[in-house]
Amino acid sequence: MIARDDDGQPLGLLPLALQTAFGVRCASFMGGTHSTFNMGLWQREFAATATEHDLHALTAMLAARDEADVLVLRRQPTYWRDLQNRLRLLPYEPSTVHCPVRTIEPGARQR
Repeated sequence: MIARDDDGQPLGLLPLALQTAFGVRCASFMGGTHSTFNMGLWQREFAATATEHDLHALTAMLAARDEADVLVLRRQPTYWRDLQNRLRLLPYEPSTVHCPVRTIEPGARQR
């Protein structure tokens, strides 16, 4: 899913996949339980300033497509590159799985 501003410029990309479980259509990040880190790609300024209202507009856009009954976004990091993950503005339950985030220094050598 591509989120766009009023001028049609891209603000973010959510790589979502659809799956039906027990008759419920679920939209979630690709990789399911095999992925340890899930997050959309955001335009930096939007990621720094998005409000709860912006995120509700995003979920309303998803709902209007009527392709999924529920949005399941597991294993979300709290921060990425000193910015809060804006999806955390939506109602959520704390993850039971720690999402490790590592920094790779430029020029680092492989061990």
